[in-house]
Amino acid sequence: MKSSHQNILVTKLTLPHTLWELRTPKVKSVKKIPLGKSTQALAAGGISVKIKTVFNPKMKVFKKDCAEVIIELYNPGEKPVSFNLKWTLPFQNQKQAPRWLIPSLFYKKNPQTFIAWLPSIDGPNDVPKLVNDYWTFRSDLMAVPMVMPERQLGAMTAIGFDNRAGQFALVGAWPRREEPRPRDLSCHTKVAEQVAKGEETSEIEYTTLDPKEKKVISFWLFDGDEDPHAYSPILQETFARWDSQYEITPWYPTADAMHHAAHGLYVWHYDDEYRSLWETGHYYPSAATNPQHVHRYEMHTGFVSGTPYAHALRQYGLRFGRKDEAEAGRKLLDHICENLTPWGSFWSCYYKEGNRWGSGWHSAEEWQTTPGKPSQELQARTLADATLYTARAALAEKANLKSKKLWTDAVIKNCDFVQRIQRKDGNPGQGYDKDDGHVIYWESHEGLLWIAALVEGYRLTGEKSYLETACKAGRYYETAVRDAYIVGAPEGARYQPTSEDPMNGIISYVNLWMETGDKLWLELAGLCGEFLMTYRWQYNAVFPALSTCGIYKMKTKGWDISSPNNVCLHPYGLGCVPEMIELWKATGDAYLMKQNANCILALHQMMPPYDGCLDAKRGMMTERYYQTQDDGGKGQIMPVAHSWCTGLILLTGLTLQDKGHLYLEEATGALFVCEAVTVRKLRGGYEITNPWMTDLTLKLVVRKTKGSKKKYPAQIVLKAGEITTLKT
Repeated sequence: MKSSHQNILVTKLTLPHTLWELRTPKVKSVKKIPLGKSTQALAAGGISVKIKTVFNPKMKVFKKDCAEVIIELYNPGEKPVSFNLKWTLPFQNQKQAPRWLIPSLFYKKNPQTFIAWLPSIDGPNDVPKLVNDYWTFRSDLMAVPMVMPERQLGAMTAIGFDNRAGQFALVGAWPRREEPRPRDLSCHTKVAEQVAKGEETSEIEYTTLDPKEKKVISFWLFDGDEDPHAYSPILQETFARWDSQYEITPWYPTADAMHHAAHGLYVWHYDDEYRSLWETGHYYPSAATNPQHVHRYEMHTGFVSGTPYAHALRQYGLRFGRKDEAEAGRKLLDHICENLTPWGSFWSCYYKEGNRWGSGWHSAEEWQTTPGKPSQELQARTLADATLYTARAALAEKANLKSKKLWTDAVIKNCDFVQRIQRKDGNPGQGYDKDDGHVIYWESHEGLLWIAALVEGYRLTGEKSYLETACKAGRYYETAVRDAYIVGAPEGARYQPTSEDPMNGIISYVNLWMETGDKLWLELAGLCGEFLMTYRWQYNAVFPALSTCGIYKMKTKGWDISSPNNVCLHPYGLGCVPEMIELWKATGDAYLMKQNANCILALHQMMPPYDGCLDAKRGMMTERYYQTQDDGGKGQIMPVAHSWCTGLILLTGLTLQDKGHLYLEEATGALFVCEAVTVRKLRGGYEITNPWMTDLTLKLVVRKTKGSKKKYPAQIVLKAGEITTLKT
């Protein structure tokens, strides 16, 4: 073990000047207590605190300098004492403001586009509008709290920072405290009134030590560097520590989930009269004004409806002999491809009202400058997504050559459109004017998914210029990927970081690598994969027992947050499952592959397998699950079905049928399980149990060592309840 003066953390943090604040409901005591090899003591408010720093404790995967700070809290008195403990670790000789990253919560300055929608340090302090130069946040806002668990001894932790000049520091607290105010959007009015009255706006939770009671908590410190992706080794360390501690409990195998999802899409979202897949539907019949429960009579061409899920319905119907679903998928694709813009691109959205095609959702800039007017923008990601899956549908189509030609022609026109407007530096534009198709704005990264769409267009047509155009775009977006700051993917989120941005990067760069063999694209795909994991939950949030998520015992590990701007868990991580599998085949990255498997299994919860479950209908699935208090209560869900959520479950089931359910790394013996079976490690293999009433056929994929001649079964057939052994 290195001594403290050798540990690089000592040179980066002013450990001798660490501030400790012990607060009771009546008293606040702040003392400067150094962190070092010797145990330090603090007594205030009737509590005795001992602090010990262990430099370079044993880590599972982290290789650089680190430290664990162990805090012992003791009540020597005769009465219970309630308290909250906060620590502030100043930076050493820090002249410029640090670049902040708190997974899923804070990226760089967290600039606001929709005013007062997310905490920010970008601009003059305005606490009611969530702008301030220091913040402490409750840990259930974070996919990974990084330096300590979300809870210790049953109480929630808190993490934050101080961005004030001359006071740059890392901050932690136990139990949670939220400073200068809660992130909760429902608090805006309350906070504004408190500020007007000069009252305290922070929210502080206290824990109690009974007489003679002792409690021990701890936190970690990790060394990093100036690489924007320096977060990744830390997240890999926390994943190695926590993954086995939190279970995932799927509600059904993927084989059953496909049937539930197809039912939901076809029955509750598809409209044969309008050849449309309506985006949202009410869970509750009493909230609906129509027999189909439709909430929003709109169909995006990609993104939250449209071609991805039309393709899924088509393939499901053909694969399982479901003629109605197959025809529904074909009609949806035909409808979208028959209605292109005059310049050849897809529209963003179809509206039942007025039977019209047009733009999609407003960006914040549009909403604030021209409120009430329709959006002027055809957003690049939506059009690229529509093109990507139309190309995949055309490649797969064998039964109807007329539709295949229609779809192929639409792909060609979209790819040609991108080629015409692409700048010399590779930028394909991020949004296009709905009246004439010219580029409205070049900044942001909405067009990243055009890379994958162009690659798929090349596969479909053999037109090499599409691949060349994709490579140019790939080089353009490389800077953003290396900077770990990719923004703008969902409509309405221009300039905002979201979980869908690195997902689109994975899809694009993996496909570019598969067609070119250029390792640059593989490297960038890996960086996008690492960045996606800043949005992926590594633990299970603790829900109120009688909340919806509490009653149904929802497990949050493996889910992604939508964005710092949209604080809820959603199932979009399934969108890059095929590419994550291909990334593992190419690199053997066990961390990313295990995270991918977690995502698949975790998202096979919370979609009703029968009417009445979740007060919804079979195959309905919402996009919002509130893991913290925000515009919904903790444990609440939005009772509105979203076609894209159900559609991704269906696409994932089809993908696993094609690519595999079990993935074996021969060199290490690691088995990555993407089906809801029970697996037990044995000497020289695995015991695999099918716990369901459904017979399962599991496709096995082996990443063999060089020169290996060992043979494995291509598939494993398990009858309901059957147990088998896989030898490795």
